Amino acid sequence: MPEKSSSKTSLSSSWNRWSKSLAENALVGRRAAKKQLQRISDRRFSIGITGLSRSGKTTFITSLINQLLQGESAKLGGFAPAMDQRLLGAKIHPLDDLPLFPYQASLANLTEAHPQWPEATRGISGCLLELKLAKKDANFNPLKREYYSCWIEIRDYPGEWLLDLQLLEMSFADWSAWYAELFNRTERGQQLAKKISSLAPLASFDQSELNKLIIEFSEYLLDAKAQGFSQIFPGRFLTGDWSAATGQSDDASSQLAQADLCNFIPLTGAKSWSLEQLENAEENSWYKVCKKHYQQYVDQLVKPFYSEFFSKIDRQIILVDLIASLNGGPDKLQDTRQALSGISRSFSYGKQGKLARLFSPKIDKVLFVASKIDQLVASDHEAMRQLLAEVVQAAYRQARHQGVTPAIEAISAIRASKETINQGQAAIVGHNAQGQPIGYVHPPIPEQIPANTEQGQLVWQPFIEWKIPLLSPPAALAGQHNACLPHIRLDSLLQVIVGDKL
Repeated sequence: MPEKSSSKTSLSSSWNRWSKSLAENALVGRRAAKKQLQRISDRRFSIGITGLSRSGKTTFITSLINQLLQGESAKLGGFAPAMDQRLLGAKIHPLDDLPLFPYQASLANLTEAHPQWPEATRGISGCLLELKLAKKDANFNPLKREYYSCWIEIRDYPGEWLLDLQLLEMSFADWSAWYAELFNRTERGQQLAKKISSLAPLASFDQSELNKLIIEFSEYLLDAKAQGFSQIFPGRFLTGDWSAATGQSDDASSQLAQADLCNFIPLTGAKSWSLEQLENAEENSWYKVCKKHYQQYVDQLVKPFYSEFFSKIDRQIILVDLIASLNGGPDKLQDTRQALSGISRSFSYGKQGKLARLFSPKIDKVLFVASKIDQLVASDHEAMRQLLAEVVQAAYRQARHQGVTPAIEAISAIRASKETINQGQAAIVGHNAQGQPIGYVHPPIPEQIPANTEQGQLVWQPFIEWKIPLLSPPAALAGQHNACLPHIRLDSLLQVIVGDKL
């Protein structure tokens, strides 16, 4: 009898587990079907948001969410649903597949007693915005439902991860040759290039020496980022957030996986050998070992990011701190141009047929955005927009060629300054990082990229000498936890990126 009872218990337990699993799978299936129906009906779409170095991505996403949540009190004169009074409300929800974007924590930073800029996000995050909208014809057909919901997925990820997509079409030899040029950008890079170029790619590799060079390579990338350069990848050398990309937990095994996938450097000296010689090298040679780990990085990190994250995005916003690029001189501005051009080529990777794209959407619009224009007087905002147009010209053409609709905008996610007149000149006033009042007159913004010539240097020099102050958030936000954040042209940005969907 005890054996029968045990058997019944076991059967009952198995049945319960099977039933629970079936119910969970059915729920997941219903959610997926609901999402797909929303997507097909154009009521649900995904916006990817990223940025090049120091472009203010976290602040931008915080303000974007804030404007939609605040609705009626937000200043959205250029956003048609708000102007038509069709935006009835908004709610923020988590996404099933991403950590929640820290909106509340970021808003708390901005509205504390001494307002601070939000802490930058690392890795990936997101949220689902549910917008409640009145129908355009609601007043004319009372028998119809007067409102509907539209769901906008916000997907936040590091700009370096987007740059990594270029590796999908680069061999290890191509990438190494490319870095032979990039190392020249900084003094640290030039010193590292000398060490790496002295390695014989066909010789047996030394793991301890490789480990030292990997650390130096990572430090070079971090230094290049700190100096404002944009072409800095592989991206996980910078962020270190391997668990988010691989789906693993953030534990010791994840850290070991990170170290293993980061076990390579660009062999810039390989260009002195033919590809045939390199491919015929011993398996324990510098070339074969680094090539193997490079390919593992691409296969286990970059490809999953494309297939599981990037390919879900319908529209893309790319933020650029163009003011800082100008401040850095011709080399940094050219670096920004090349980074944006490389990014644009990623939008067409793995093109699919029309039917397949219905269930695996492709990016159809990309918006290049110059951020932080509150550092400039209003009369120069349009010049900044026109300058951005020239900077992204190659990227713009590349996007169009791939069937993506490109657009440009210049904004300030949070306006931290005011404009005044100083000795007959328009000037900016605000507060520095210590909260002390500051004011300045900046060089006039050119609508075209100044030539890198002797004559052009007369235009470049004032920008290179300009020490751009770090403005603190508006003091008026202190304690205003339900505040509508002040901005410049976020309404126009919203109209461009989602206006046609609403």
